[in-house]
Amino acid sequence: MSESDKFIYFQKIIDALCCLKRTGWVMRGVPNAETVAAHSWRMALMALQKENQLAEMQINVRHVVEMCLLHDMGEAVIGDIVPEHHQTENIKISKKEKIRRETQAVYEMAKIYSFPKLRYVFDEYEAQQTPEAVTVKNLDKTDMLLQAYEYLQAYPDITRLNEFMACNEQDVTMPLFQTDLAEIKYRQGGSGAHKNEFIDFQISAGKLKHKILKGDITVAAYCFRTAVTALYFEDKLQQQGLDVGSVIKAAVTHTQNVSAVEITDFYTNEEKFLTYLKILSKM
Repeated sequence: MSESDKFIYFQKIIDALCCLKRTGWVMRGVPNAETVAAHSWRMALMALQKENQLAEMQINVRHVVEMCLLHDMGEAVIGDIVPEHHQTENIKISKKEKIRRETQAVYEMAKIYSFPKLRYVFDEYEAQQTPEAVTVKNLDKTDMLLQAYEYLQAYPDITRLNEFMACNEQDVTMPLFQTDLAEIKYRQGGSGAHKNEFIDFQISAGKLKHKILKGDITVAAYCFRTAVTALYFEDKLQQQGLDVGSVIKAAVTHTQNVSAVEITDFYTNEEKFLTYLKILSKM
């Protein structure tokens, strides 16, 4: 497979994540549920908002952002499989089997698309042995719990959304995020709201998970695909003298002018996309 073909086929993988609705929300009847891409994007955005605090804790923020963006890539192949006790099929998929399928999918993608970072990042996240992996797990749960709260506000009749807090709050283990979790719980309890810049900003940003940019692609999904494509082209961008971390950061946070961008042209022309990323990194 040529490099150009690899690029185009990898974009189809990203397309799948940009359109794949998160199963937990769909099962509970949430209209227009967020996609896997949108979830991964806000995790990365959360990490960037906590950048200074994470750096003070000697945590590699760029690596955290990369892991946020790539940790669910296997779902493009196997789908978003919910825990076994929530599955409605006659034949259940165990957690062990889910991990086996996801691992196989990620390893094959890493090989086919010459993208070894996919495999390394996935293995690190699953092992949960580094501060960065633990941080990403906390971000994963924090975004999910905040999203459950947001959907409860929008759809108060879907009472099963309360299940997310009861089942997942214990997985937020870092004090850095436990303070924000406490605020989410306080607001969910209906007693009002305290000032919390992190939560308030992320609720505002969360609207981009559902704001359509073009076709079925949301602003959040667009930012996700731009950032992941920057990671895919990491070596080439470095050869051009670019700081890839800055490019990825710009891609994740590049929302204000995003509606003016024509997506399709970029993803069928590798050099044009590299030029775009070069411009984006300077914004």
